[in-house]
Amino acid sequence: MKKYTDINVLTCAAKSEDHATGKILSEVIIQLANSERIGRVTPCIAEASSNLNAISVSGKTIIAVDPGHPEAADARRIETLLGDVPGLPPIEQRYVPASTPSPLTLEILICPS
Repeated sequence: MKKYTDINVLTCAAKSEDHATGKILSEVIIQLANSERIGRVTPCIAEASSNLNAISVSGKTIIAVDPGHPEAADARRIETLLGDVPGLPPIEQRYVPASTPSPLTLEILICPS
């Protein structure tokens, strides 16, 4: 059985209404949607009080991975896949405590400078 990774693609709250950030977010979603083994891709805004927004750094793209969960291998593949997205800030993987009940959900936080 083939497993699919669901992905939440978030923008930091400070950039949620920035046109350039929206364009980057759209390009990331298109790249992911055209990739293998990707399930649902959900755009979101990381609220200022959320765990992901707390670990974000302006000028970075964070791929948040739950330690020991199966999506960790997918995160490396997705990092390579997104490497060509124009304007995407540098990508960094960070291990964070589980933020969702599903072990097959990955979160990508985009926070341009």
